Amino acid sequence: MKLTNESPIKTSLLNEDDIGKVIRTHIHIESLINDYIRKAVNRPGHIKKLNLDYFGCVNLALCLGFSEDLQKPLHAIGKIRNDFAHKTNQKIDKNRVDNFFDTFSPNQKSNLMKAIKGTSWINWGNATNEEKFTALCLALYYKCESEVLRIECEVQFNALSKTFTRRHMNEDI
Repeated sequence: MKLTNESPIKTSLLNEDDIGKVIRTHIHIESLINDYIRKAVNRPGHIKKLNLDYFGCVNLALCLGFSEDLQKPLHAIGKIRNDFAHKTNQKIDKNRVDNFFDTFSPNQKSNLMKAIKGTSWINWGNATNEEKFTALCLALYYKCESEVLRIECEVQFNALSKTFTRRHMNEDI
């Protein structure tokens, strides 16, 4: 499998053992969820006081507008991470990959297969469990990243809209 434009998550997924792939992927995804929450709320300084675990953060992000399609895959990667962190002899096996894949919506699966078909780095039918896990983690990561970018744009747009409204209202007075 060849991936270019290395990013920390890609590096982790390609160079780590199974436990490293799972734990580091989870860290990267959790960081994006936390970024989303901080950007989506008016007073992000109060978030830590909620003492939310990963699943609480996922649910809060969903309450704040994070894509509903991400709930099942995010809960699945959280469960996989907990299994790897608290149980010995965990592997990225066919059953785990198939169950993870099943948490993605039909639209997400279709988009993933289209994206994979347009590349030379993986053939899904012949891919190893690790390659499939990598593709699923990257798809989830980049979808979460797009949610963070979306909320950033919404926040900026809302701020500009308020500024415009205030200026326009002052001109009318």
